[in-house]
Amino acid sequence: MTHDHRGEPQFLPFPESPLLPPETAAERWLYGLTRFGMKPGLANIRELVARFDHPERSLRFLHVAGTNGKGSTCHFLDSLLRAAGHRTGLFTSPHLLHVGERLRVAGRPLGEARLGELLALVEGPVTELQATFFETMTLLALLHFREEGVGWVLWETGLGGRLDCTRVVEAEAALLTSIARDHTRYLGDTLEEIAREKLAIGVPGRPFYCALGEGPLLSLARDEAARAGFELRELGALLPWHIDGEELVLGEDTGELEGGASADEAAARTAGGDALRALAGRYALPGLPAAQAPNAALALLALVDLEGCRGETLLPDDPAATLTATAQPARFDRVRREPPLVLDGAHNPAALAATLAGWDRLLADSGRAAGSPAAELRDGEGEGGGGDERREREGGAVIFGCMEDKETGEMLAALAARPRRVILTAARQGRAIAPDVLREHSATAGQGWESAPDLAAALRLAGEASPILVTGSFYLAAEAYHLLDLDPWA
Repeated sequence: MTHDHRGEPQFLPFPESPLLPPETAAERWLYGLTRFGMKPGLANIRELVARFDHPERSLRFLHVAGTNGKGSTCHFLDSLLRAAGHRTGLFTSPHLLHVGERLRVAGRPLGEARLGELLALVEGPVTELQATFFETMTLLALLHFREEGVGWVLWETGLGGRLDCTRVVEAEAALLTSIARDHTRYLGDTLEEIAREKLAIGVPGRPFYCALGEGPLLSLARDEAARAGFELRELGALLPWHIDGEELVLGEDTGELEGGASADEAAARTAGGDALRALAGRYALPGLPAAQAPNAALALLALVDLEGCRGETLLPDDPAATLTATAQPARFDRVRREPPLVLDGAHNPAALAATLAGWDRLLADSGRAAGSPAAELRDGEGEGGGGDERREREGGAVIFGCMEDKETGEMLAALAARPRRVILTAARQGRAIAPDVLREHSATAGQGWESAPDLAAALRLAGEASPILVTGSFYLAAEAYHLLDLDPWA
């Protein structure tokens, strides 16, 4: 985190702009707040909630942090709680097509009329304090959820955790999905620094559900729990899981399986073994199961554990059906079956690596199903010297664009790790890296890659008959939904 000479967080620019021109004066005013950038710290939001009689004190929160998977985990928690009969509030970011997507009550986004009412209510204090766009959205969410009388709020952090304004709440429990390199200019250069920022959402005396695997970061989490006084509840020690094909499998003795975790029997008994055993079974997941499995398992663990602690029903009778049906826009969303067209918001190296692995599997499966020679080439077979070139041509197109605050070099290296056709482009955002700049970054790793000035041109260049993956940014995925005239929540 960058600080000034007094140790206070510096102003950080954040030129977010809407994909579609704002239709109302209220929306235009809201987006005007981006001129105040980002202001890490809690002073502003604490003053704002005090001005409105602390709406957060009448709500119950599950606070979710993580480099990847926190939005998906919030969606899983929201779907499970609603299926169990609870009225929920869901606060996530960024949105895709309309800012109201960030604030959802019982699955419904905030509408234009209600947005205008809330902005009129907060305009004075927000203007006086020069609150940022995200601080204002956080306040709107708290006021909206209090007015709507929601029973549980699924509360996604914005950036990090320690200085994120979402930490103004005192959550019933916290959840941590993963730690990887992202936002390093704000959160720190090492994984340990990033982990400390995110672990800071823990509340003393309350559970903190953690999906980190064994290793230095989990040891750090245990140390932070002992220091801060929250109760670390480790997914790998409490709920065995692994991936079998396209399914999450819970409750079996997985042993040392790749992409899974084995339960410690003594720990499982202390967590309420009967309840955990009741979750045993197979769960078909939306999007990219290999990436979603720990998120779904973490959501299930948190709710079944809190059920035992609180004595209230938090899980539906058929959680597997609920998870399968959970909408996950821009999370490896296959919006066209054949040839495949996938929209994905992977915006850091770890997420992009998982997305590309899923894309390669999808292409291989599609090729086998069609009996195409491309499948043989993707399996490493075929004819000598021209194999790499044919793999690129047969393997579809990856349309890639990212924001300037990302780990660009590592993401481009992931794209270049195997021969593939890559088209570099840019989303319509002030922070988007121009395609020619991306080409300069990729001059060595991605020789022969193409570029297009915008997504529409990139899609034309890829060709309608080609398999296409659009990835690198939620903003780029959002543009794809718009250009293709698709409702991401349908």
